[in-house]
Amino acid sequence: MNRQLLIPVIMLLTLLTTSWKDTNRVIYLDSIVAEPPTMLNRGNLFVFMSAMAMRESNNTPNVVNRYGYMGKYQFSPKTLWALGRSFKVSKDEFLGNVALQDSAMVEYLRDNRNAIADLVIQYDGKWYNGIFITESGLLAGSHLVGPHGLRAYFDSSYTVNRNGRYVYPRTSDGNGTTVEEYINQFSGYSLTALQ
Repeated sequence: MNRQLLIPVIMLLTLLTTSWKDTNRVIYLDSIVAEPPTMLNRGNLFVFMSAMAMRESNNTPNVVNRYGYMGKYQFSPKTLWALGRSFKVSKDEFLGNVALQDSAMVEYLRDNRNAIADLVIQYDGKWYNGIFITESGLLAGSHLVGPHGLRAYFDSSYTVNRNGRYVYPRTSDGNGTTVEEYINQFSGYSLTALQ
């Protein structure tokens, strides 16, 4: 193998994935099989939340979409109420308070982390449907479609009892964005600050 060709290709692959699980592993160009990164090192909780806000609302804190989802993270009023007393405020109060929106996001991430802890244990650091799964990607997916929608992505037979009727949770939002897109796009952030 031509060593002059190997080094630039390794550098390119490293740039594309940021870091490799085992930097001592050799990548052979004829097979193009590389170990997935265990931590893409894309940033911390703040960077993750900023990326989520950009995707959800173009980081616009006072926006309300056609479905009534509000703020830079696009929360439903029902979700805010479920998060607790601190978030039971008027629409105008919520839209006018960026710190409150950020606090709601942190609380929602913590709640979802607990709700999907078994999925994190089962899938974090593994490939699924051609996507490298990480905790941050799972939490982003859970933000998009809720914990039940995330579970339905991994188990197509998963149902939820709603008023005595079993239904299949949605794995995409009202705009057609799929949970798979979110899992992939938001993979690789370090969320240790959620402790």
